[in-house]
Amino acid sequence: MIRCNICQRVPQHPVVSVKSGHIFERTLIETYIDEHGRCPVTGQPLRREDLVPVQGATPDTTVASSGSLGAASVPTLLERLQAEWEGVALEQFALRQQVTQMQLELAHALQQYDAACHVIAKLNKELTALRGEDGGAAGAHDDAPAVDVPPALLRAMDEVEAAERKSRKQRKSAAAAFPQSLAEEAQWTLDASHASAVRVAVSADGASVYVSQITGDHAVVRYGLGSLAEECRGVGHTAAVHTIATAPDAALSAAEDGTVRVWRAKGAALHCAHTLRYAGGVAAMSQRMVGGAYALCGAPDGSLYLSDVEQGAHVVVTAPLVQSSGGLSCVELHPYSSLAVAATQPEDVQLWDMRAMAPNTMIALPQSGATKRVHVASASFSADCVSLAAGLSDGSTYVWDLRQVSSPVAVLPPNPQSIPATVRYSMDGRTLAVAGAGLSLYTSFNASSASAEPTLTTGAANAAMCDVCWTPNGVGLVGGSVDGVVRLYSTSV
Repeated sequence: MIRCNICQRVPQHPVVSVKSGHIFERTLIETYIDEHGRCPVTGQPLRREDLVPVQGATPDTTVASSGSLGAASVPTLLERLQAEWEGVALEQFALRQQVTQMQLELAHALQQYDAACHVIAKLNKELTALRGEDGGAAGAHDDAPAVDVPPALLRAMDEVEAAERKSRKQRKSAAAAFPQSLAEEAQWTLDASHASAVRVAVSADGASVYVSQITGDHAVVRYGLGSLAEECRGVGHTAAVHTIATAPDAALSAAEDGTVRVWRAKGAALHCAHTLRYAGGVAAMSQRMVGGAYALCGAPDGSLYLSDVEQGAHVVVTAPLVQSSGGLSCVELHPYSSLAVAATQPEDVQLWDMRAMAPNTMIALPQSGATKRVHVASASFSADCVSLAAGLSDGSTYVWDLRQVSSPVAVLPPNPQSIPATVRYSMDGRTLAVAGAGLSLYTSFNASSASAEPTLTTGAANAAMCDVCWTPNGVGLVGGSVDGVVRLYSTSV
């Protein structure tokens, strides 16, 4: 049975192309030639004169004889239906050709993407080798075995990056709002008998704050931000808590006892759902998490851990990085989760590719020979995704543009008391909070416009602060002081 190469049906009036030998329905191929002037199959030029009727073919009259239409208007009706059918058949043929072309283009694009990935991987390998020849820390890490990152973790990073890119576009289109005032709204003392430093972290819903004092029973306590009353507490750490982070339905505390505990509220108590243990201890923990499910922590020897807080297990562990007498002092995740900063003593600052779990960029920390050597005590990435702030142990702060890290774009001077600086960017990334000798706010659209003069400050009358965090709505801050006092601040725009 012969079929038309356009409509894929048995033609009523078949014709054959003398150039290609393909068979078509006469009306369809004539219409196509009139519009395009070429063969729909081979693409070669084709004219009506190149079409020859197929000898011996019997027209398909099933439509005309399939019913008793018996009316004077039947021929006209059939002609209209035939014309409509021809138009639909031609449109379907054009769509099939477009689909075929798109499939070819997609296959070609995938081949190009695969080749580009291989080239990028080769260039990254060569770049890492060159850094190793220069004596960088990344070179020392080249000898470490490759780290296998689970596909589920890679997917989580991709999802976080996609969501953050979308949010970043929305923030760019929104009108900029900067704090116009900074005032202390309330304060309370955790334990008057133990006047010691307090670590703080606001819950994901902004309704409560988790705090822990480095002396006493080392409990993690949750207070309501509305009532300022204790809601529940969790006891379990045997040494001081140095970092608290929050997830959508949990809080994490990293302590000097070498553990990270995952807390969930259960009645009037905080229940320890999981305890993550680190043989060499845990020196730092990121405030951000990968999708609220994976926590980034660092051991004193520079090993980085990505841990599943739902399962209470480590999923990725890197080889030790620290080669000197110092140790890891700070880790923090980028908003995309595919990048992180890790700082070691005395002054090494590295950017890590979290998908490969390997360092790829070294940031030079300026040092003065006339002063004591300092190290990074805290770090924070802005929501603009190109700014990195680091608070140093002498109270100074450096701000870098990740697109050009050869030198900082802003340097905030140390405080007279040399209290380590704690830095935290606001939710929209436009305001940087620096805690140390009091609390100061610096506003900027991006790193290149960061100023060395604070926009707002709480003044020198406040006690030295060792921790600070923003509320999710971006208008409130909670600070922890070295004298055991928790302070609640508000801003107005």
